[in-house]
Amino acid sequence: MKSTTEEVKHVHAKALELLKSKEEVYEDSWVREGIRVLSASNYRKASGLEVMFRNGSWKKQPDKVKEDLLDEINYAAILYRLMEMEEEKE
Repeated sequence: MKSTTEEVKHVHAKALELLKSKEEVYEDSWVREGIRVLSASNYRKASGLEVMFRNGSWKKQPDKVKEDLLDEINYAAILYRLMEMEEEKE
């Protein structure tokens, strides 16, 4: 196994790849939606993941769960950036 940093870089690269593919469809809708909508979307996705991990159903559709986890990473990054943008306005 590589270092934790190297392993996380691998996952971040996958998340960025997914984001690029979705950005072609959704463009910059995250800016218009804002922090409240995005944080609610993040919560909904995390809640669904928690259920799948708890009841074991993630094993039936691991690719979907992996994509959802990458979405969570991207939501966190976008929320982080939205917070920075709000702070820059002040």
